[in-house]
Amino acid sequence: MPSKVLLVAELYRYEDGGSRGERRSQFKRPEVIRMPYIEEKDRKRLDGGGNPETPGELNYAITRLVDEYLMRKGEMRYAYLNEVLGAMECAKLELYRRVAAPYEDQKIAEHGDVYVSPGRRE
Repeated sequence: MPSKVLLVAELYRYEDGGSRGERRSQFKRPEVIRMPYIEEKDRKRLDGGGNPETPGELNYAITRLVDEYLMRKGEMRYAYLNEVLGAMECAKLELYRRVAAPYEDQKIAEHGDVYVSPGRRE
């Protein structure tokens, strides 16, 4: 059975105690960071610079990188979230364009194409 990758979003408590719609000056990291499918020893290894070995660990490493980027910004703003989401989307598209698509093209050449509809690439 394939493993499932879970993306965990953290909720931040705002220092000014503001509610939705009010200006929020700063946010702080929750006291406890949990990703239930990553054991504590593996979180420590990854946080110390170790390489991810599973899809869950890769998700954890990316999540921590994004979280640190947002924490360095000092406050939560839509623009910063947009920066992160844009960078992640572009990284995904570049991986597909540079790695996945050529691999798929190689396999089509080896085993034949499944598409027979008009408009497919020859």
